[in-house]
Amino acid sequence: DGTYIYGYELGYDVSKIIKSITDKESKATVSYLDKSGNKKTSGIIASGDKITIKTNREEKTYILIIYGDANGDGKISSSDYVMLKNHIMDIKKIVQ
Repeated sequence: DGTYIYGYELGYDVSKIIKSITDKESKATVSYLDKSGNKKTSGIIASGDKITIKTNREEKTYILIIYGDANGDGKISSSDYVMLKNHIMDIKKIVQ
């Protein structure tokens, strides 16, 4: 639906995403925020991070999804498993 970006591998760096966008669209400005709303220019990407791409034609914000990273720390660990298990069992739903 144009709201989510997915398909990146674990450990992918924020700076590489920003560079790949600006290499394709030199006049684009890219803003990258972590799930708490803090600006991020480097470090690993994580589920729930937001990237806003602004060109002279439009501005669009996307939410990153890293498969398996349910808690949004950029890693896959037992805490992700517990969150997913609790969601499936209707114990505690994962809220975006």
